[in-house]
Amino acid sequence: MTELPSPQLLATLVSGVTDTMFGMSFNLSDEGKELPREEPPVWHRVVLPISGQWPLTVAIASDSQGANVLAHTMFSCPVDEVDGGMVNDALSELVNIIAGQVKGAMSDLQQTLGLPLVVDSIAAPAGKWRAATLKNDASHVVIWVAIIDRAV
Repeated sequence: MTELPSPQLLATLVSGVTDTMFGMSFNLSDEGKELPREEPPVWHRVVLPISGQWPLTVAIASDSQGANVLAHTMFSCPVDEVDGGMVNDALSELVNIIAGQVKGAMSDLQQTLGLPLVVDSIAAPAGKWRAATLKNDASHVVIWVAIIDRAV
């Protein structure tokens, strides 16, 4: 069975997508490897389940400032015109494309991608997920991405 992608591979997959979509490359950061915090700053979170023999979930989160920059870039509008729906749409599109990249990287994973879901929190037992925190220093954007193994 295929292993979960390493944090380095997650960083490469995400940066490849964000470079194309947003013109932003990200570097793997040693900071904040834990799940996005519940206390301020506010984090926006979207998950996408991958159903099948090995159930997985791809999760992505960004703090408010980073999520607003991503939405502003995706929708080519002033940052002060970004609303919550635009943030959710931008992160949903990003997690959808990243999940496809993850599925491609896990070559023997022949499972169906679900639909992105905006969530208030992300929880997984310790050791059940692989995560990477990515930073773009020029735009001050932080993205947290994880693959959660939902298999029992």
